[in-house]
Amino acid sequence: MNHENDTTIYCSRCGAEMKSSSRYCMKCGNLNYDHEENQQYKKIQPKEERQIYQVGSGHSLVGTSTSGGQTISVSMNTGNSKICFLVNYGLYLLFLFISLLLSFHGNYSLETILASNFPLFAIGLSVFFLYFYSIQLLYVKSDQKWWYALVPIYNFMILSDIAFHKKYLGLLFLVPFINVLFALILFYQLGKKFNYNGFLTMLFPIIMVLFIGFGIHSYEGRNYVNSGQETTLEKSYQHKKIPLITALFVLFIGVFLFVFADFDNFQNKMSFFGNGYYVYTARQLVKTTQKKIENGSINCENVSYDSNSGTYYFHYNDVRDGAFLLLYDMHDPMLANVVVRNVNGESTYLVELTDYTYGFPLTDIATLTSDSVIQYSNISSSSEGYLCQFSE
Repeated sequence: MNHENDTTIYCSRCGAEMKSSSRYCMKCGNLNYDHEENQQYKKIQPKEERQIYQVGSGHSLVGTSTSGGQTISVSMNTGNSKICFLVNYGLYLLFLFISLLLSFHGNYSLETILASNFPLFAIGLSVFFLYFYSIQLLYVKSDQKWWYALVPIYNFMILSDIAFHKKYLGLLFLVPFINVLFALILFYQLGKKFNYNGFLTMLFPIIMVLFIGFGIHSYEGRNYVNSGQETTLEKSYQHKKIPLITALFVLFIGVFLFVFADFDNFQNKMSFFGNGYYVYTARQLVKTTQKKIENGSINCENVSYDSNSGTYYFHYNDVRDGAFLLLYDMHDPMLANVVVRNVNGESTYLVELTDYTYGFPLTDIATLTSDSVIQYSNISSSSEGYLCQFSE
């Protein structure tokens, strides 16, 4: 047999690579019926199996397809894509419907919707759904089971396997600080594997994962065939367009309702979230103060700390010194006083806080809300009670 035009084909039984000049698969022994010395065995094949590809039919898939110039491989591992679609799309619609019903509160009107948090929830749910479903489609394109994305820790290992062909590297996601650097490298490599720009994928992973999952690019230039030569990029996954269009439509409607339909309501919501950071900071300060009182050594001016009676205050020139705060570097520096009033063994916590522009005067943490935040440029240099500090 002439080996000059030898091409790579794939065994129809096990999916292993083999040469077109091979009489049989070296892995499972399946005959290559296109080999000239095996032509006599074609007569024993059912007629319908000679016309279409089926796993185990005896047909082999040629390494390069006639359209698109992409490699075709037998899919052995992706799971049922229809179940993936039904589970994800079904849960998305269910949560969306429940949220819509709860937002009405018995009053079915547009004004009720605008006054509720449904637009914000619809935006968040749609973004989460698109990203999470895209990740599962990415798995399927890489010949991995879609539900691996639901398994904690193991899903990191599968992503590492897809990006580097080294599953164990996924455990680096569990290592603080290193996991951030590893994630950047992993998304860069994922972009390259699907023939997208690696730097864009690294810098904008949520957007690029959407392109990878719903886009036309295949994994390492390879399409995986389930049956009848329907690839994961063509007929088998056409239904992915339905949730994509639905989620983008809901996302657009959510943004429209949230921003343009009621601009005053939008401003109030943004003020609420902005003010919420002051409340969040105050509560974090109180939590850490409580823990330090329970576990730490306290030094107060001229007195000993008494958990049964007395009033004590703790001054923070930088609230970050008193609590771990998310996104604090994006906010103006804040200072605060935390006052503890102990009466008959019962403690009440009050907080005074400012960033030199906004904040609130001494307020009981139990009654503190976003509405408590006002223009408040400075806090008193001294407060009621004894000034205390925590020993390191």
